Amino acid sequence: MRLLMSIVGILGLFLASCSPKVHSNLASGADFKNYKTYAWIREENDTSGSDQDQQFSAYNNQIIKGNVKNNINSELQSRGFTIDTVNPDFLVSLKAVFEKKTELVGYPLYSSYYNFYYPGYYALYPGYYYSYPFAYDYYDYTYTEGTLVVDIIDRETKKLVWRGWSDEREIKPKKVEKELAKDVDEIFQEFPS
Repeated sequence: MRLLMSIVGILGLFLASCSPKVHSNLASGADFKNYKTYAWIREENDTSGSDQDQQFSAYNNQIIKGNVKNNINSELQSRGFTIDTVNPDFLVSLKAVFEKKTELVGYPLYSSYYNFYYPGYYALYPGYYYSYPFAYDYYDYTYTEGTLVVDIIDRETKKLVWRGWSDEREIKPKKVEKELAKDVDEIFQEFPS
C-alpha cells in the first residue's frame, strides 16, 4: 500500500511540475470596460528570425506563430473585442523566448554482494533488506525552456495595462504548437473581465 501511495505521490508531483506556470500583472486603474477594439503591433525589438528564435527552430515557423496569434484573437474575440487596425483602443504584443538549459542530474548506484542484477535488495531475503547506494552517477540533461508573453498596451497613453505570461520548463519540439495553445488558454484565464 505504501508503494502505491508513493507512486501516486511522485506521479502527482511530476504532473504538477510539467504544467506551465502562468502569471499576470494588471496596471492599477486599468478599466477594460472602456476597451472595445484592438490591433496587433510589431515592436522594434521583435525577435522574429533572430538568434533567440533560431535556438528553438520548432517555433521559428510562420505557421505556428500565426496559429498562436489566431488563438489569442479567438480569446479576445470571445470576450467581445474586435480587430480594428485604423483606430484601436488597445494594442496587442506577443513575444516568445526560448532558451536551452543544461542540468546536472544524478542517480544512485547500488551494489550488494549477493545480487548484482536486481539493485537495492539482497538475493537471500528479497524485499526485506535494502542496500544503500554507494555512489552516484551524473549526466547532463539538456532541455528547452520557453516563455510566452502577451502584452496589452493602451493606444492613447502608450502604457502597458496588462501582461500575461507563462513559463514552461520543458518544451518538446514535436508538441510545441499544442503546448503554446495550452499556454495561451491558461494565460487568458487570468485576463481581466
